[in-house]
Amino acid sequence: MARGLKTGADYFPLDIKIFRDKKIMLLKNKFGFEAISVYLALLCDIYGGEGYYLEFGDEDAFILAERIGGGCKGDFVAKVVKYCMEKELFDKSVYEEHGILTSRGIQERFLRICAKRDLVCLIEEYVVISVDNIKIVPKSIQKKVHYETISSAGNRISGTGNDEKGTGSTQSKVKKSKVNESKSSSSSKKAGTATTKTNSRAAEINGLLPNSVDCVTRERMCVVLTKWLDVFPAETIKLAIDTSMDYNKFNLAYICTVLKDWMENGVKNGKKYISVGKNMRVSTWNSKFPQFESHDYDYEKIGRLIEEKANEYLAVT
Repeated sequence: MARGLKTGADYFPLDIKIFRDKKIMLLKNKFGFEAISVYLALLCDIYGGEGYYLEFGDEDAFILAERIGGGCKGDFVAKVVKYCMEKELFDKSVYEEHGILTSRGIQERFLRICAKRDLVCLIEEYVVISVDNIKIVPKSIQKKVHYETISSAGNRISGTGNDEKGTGSTQSKVKKSKVNESKSSSSSKKAGTATTKTNSRAAEINGLLPNSVDCVTRERMCVVLTKWLDVFPAETIKLAIDTSMDYNKFNLAYICTVLKDWMENGVKNGKKYISVGKNMRVSTWNSKFPQFESHDYDYEKIGRLIEEKANEYLAVT
């Protein structure tokens, strides 16, 4: 089974001045240190879950209280959440409309956490920041952002289970690096270069895909079509994508079939590829309809005759 699109984060940055923050100080003064535990627990659930938001209702307040323990009650959690919205630690308007907890700061930090990802999916209705603002989100990250709607996001496949396996693999690599530090350093540099190249190629493919493609399909297409960049230039792959859409067969299998067919026909040059591709599309189109004999007509003469007849008709009437 293909690995799902990673949504949440494995960590999130915590400002060392958090206890000097005016909003946090007011929260502590109102409810005590237990309220800080509630707030931090919510941040962990947000970043570790969907990454930038958390669906939260009355039942969730009691569940969170049970997890925190120490006599914490669900009613207390609900009051803390309400106060956090009043102090703009969470966005009140989005919560009232969609029942989710998020904020500008949470979303800004999340996007920066995702700097090394190939693709970042955001639900349009939940976004409270200006992603296009370079002062908030660097251009390198803006290119990776893809918007989806609440309905399309419901079809997204979670990859949490596989992510845990990935973490274990990372830990194993760390242990091996301790055995031979110099070898690990060299390998890390090569891996870093390879990762940068892969991200760049995936971003290039991502830019070729229509905006209507959902995140799960988009990720799979980026992974597979990136490999075709070793065979064809990006303009070639774009033509294959356009061809699939022309025949209402936009899917990864059909696109790969088109590319494979062109590869087997020995098409290597990008410009030549486009020329051959267009001819193939035209020939396929023509094969569906009868071919009629072409004629050379003097359209100017025909036009003059029509005009003369029209004038004669008007003169009689």
